[in-house]
Amino acid sequence: SDGTIERLLKDNHTLKTLKLDIPDDVLPSSLNIVEVNTPLTTLEIGSWWSGKLSTSLLHHIKGLHCIKLDFPYQPHLLFHSHPSLQQLDLLLDTSESVIELFTILQSNTTLKYLRVEIENNDIIDSMCTSLQNMLTLNKTIEYLEIARDYDGFSICSTYP
Repeated sequence: SDGTIERLLKDNHTLKTLKLDIPDDVLPSSLNIVEVNTPLTTLEIGSWWSGKLSTSLLHHIKGLHCIKLDFPYQPHLLFHSHPSLQQLDLLLDTSESVIELFTILQSNTTLKYLRVEIENNDIIDSMCTSLQNMLTLNKTIEYLEIARDYDGFSICSTYP
């Protein structure tokens, strides 16, 4: 990249939604994002991006209301940088990350839409209690989807 992404985020005063799905091999090893002036509220980053580049973007862009990530990312980092998040679509690959997300959402008052894709079968059994607690305590989520790549996935034995 020749600074195009950095200039887009610094100099564009109308961009509200941005979707990036660019292979790592065409990008520099790091982004030099210093200033974000765009009124960006929605960000989607595809699976081609590395964690390092995604972390740079998500850390420097503040105030997003909608995030879709096609790769695992730590939930506490998302909610720390984006406390007014209303929609989240996220891939989770560890039991710890699923439990962390559901624990955060027990007291979250802004998220209305949640789609979580579970990458690993071992996560399913360990998430049931934290899912039940979140569903009991959270009063704002209006849409919840927990997905797996193949048929036959059931969330928890306590849910029909």
